[in-house]
Amino acid sequence: MYPAEWVKQKPYKVVDSIDIYYTGIANKIRAILKETRLDTLFADEQNLKVAVMSIAGWFEDVISQNGIWQAFTTECERRYGARLPFFSIGADYYPDEINKEDIQYLLWHNLQVVHRLERIIYPLSPVIDITADMIYDMLNEEYETAPENERLHEFIYGHEGYVTNYDHYVSVALWLHYQSFFNVENYDEFIAVRNRSLENVNPADVERQTLAMGFYVTLMLNGTHSPLALTTPQWMARIADGHKHLAEWKKVEVRKASCYLVESIADDGNVTLKDLCAKGKVKISAEDLGLGIPTVQVGRTTVICEFLKFGNAYTRIGSIAENVLDENVQRYIDTEKAKRDKSEQKRIYDEFVSATGGKYVKFFTSKEEAEHFLTDNLGYAFAEGVKLPDMETQHGVMLMVSPETGLTFQPGFMECLKCDDNPAYDKAKAEKNSLPVIARANAIPYDVMCRMQDDGMWADATVPGCEDPEEGRRMAQGNLQFLTDYYYRKYRDMATA
Repeated sequence: MYPAEWVKQKPYKVVDSIDIYYTGIANKIRAILKETRLDTLFADEQNLKVAVMSIAGWFEDVISQNGIWQAFTTECERRYGARLPFFSIGADYYPDEINKEDIQYLLWHNLQVVHRLERIIYPLSPVIDITADMIYDMLNEEYETAPENERLHEFIYGHEGYVTNYDHYVSVALWLHYQSFFNVENYDEFIAVRNRSLENVNPADVERQTLAMGFYVTLMLNGTHSPLALTTPQWMARIADGHKHLAEWKKVEVRKASCYLVESIADDGNVTLKDLCAKGKVKISAEDLGLGIPTVQVGRTTVICEFLKFGNAYTRIGSIAENVLDENVQRYIDTEKAKRDKSEQKRIYDEFVSATGGKYVKFFTSKEEAEHFLTDNLGYAFAEGVKLPDMETQHGVMLMVSPETGLTFQPGFMECLKCDDNPAYDKAKAEKNSLPVIARANAIPYDVMCRMQDDGMWADATVPGCEDPEEGRRMAQGNLQFLTDYYYRKYRDMATA
């Protein structure tokens, strides 16, 4: 690896002696991965390079006292009761220094990113343990003399007496989201979203780059591929802890994309926008909104966009769609309102638990039995020739319900759920298949999954790859919520974080 590659992950472009030093650290880490043959598990050169730079970037973060890793371990402790998942952390773990367990987690995470859809990596595998030992020994020798990256520290926190502002906040947030050692999935997510969204857009379209930039910013504001499923603004608030001059970072509000009607324009050019999809209004300067005021029609012009509130002022961020309120815009508004309205899901939930005597999941031996329950007990009326999806149901069917997601039909995985009225439960299959089901993150709604865990239905989940099955079970059970959050990219208190 060359310094020019290393500096691509930095908010500056010119290489200095500090960058050369940490490039050397990255190459030493790479040599260790090659020596232990862990490099072969990264599938290709780019994945290996990302992992090496991630660990070297973590070391740089600790040495430079940038606090990003500390924010992560503090959040882990708040949420799961330990500064890191999986690893037994004793009195010899120092939050503000380097620790072998940190390296083990980073190795596991980078490997798991590569194999997320294929298999679950055993965090305590001997090769990860040995590799982490060797990397730790190498970094420990460097620890006392390793230089701080003052340029990076000043970029994040500013110099003495510095007062943060909107531009500073956004530049740090974009760097943290897309270039820092901390986030190794976000740029790939952007590429996937961009390509998927623009596949039918003419490559010569002058708006293509504008639309792509809109996705770039929107994912920074709202994406949850970051560790622990926090958005980057939420991480920024945590990094700001203990830094009085960054207090505004903790107050930032992101108003997600919605459709707004231009309600009024004041003499000074300030615009009042009424949210047509939800309650509330936004007052913003014409300059920050980015509209050509002479063409705006009060009471008719609508904009679809996002806002970031920094200090006491809103700024439009990302792309903007300007239209006259018509049938197409109204359809968008109606669709958005329907997405946000959970009353129908709540009605279905109430009817279901009433019919089942309080149960939010019900097991059936066949699809036909489930159909009869829906028609006879819930009053569902299937149109002629319409039935539940034609799927393999020889192992049974379950119906699940929640106030958030309504009714879910699932023709598989019943063998994993330990429940007295589940006729398909199979302990041996549950031990083998439970974590892969969780890792799929689409078979069961997140809130239902969490409730099932609280009720002990996933009591047989076992981490694969462990020689001692009981140890594998203890590891899974002790980290079940973390693993669920990790794969679903959600967490229980998302609405209040």
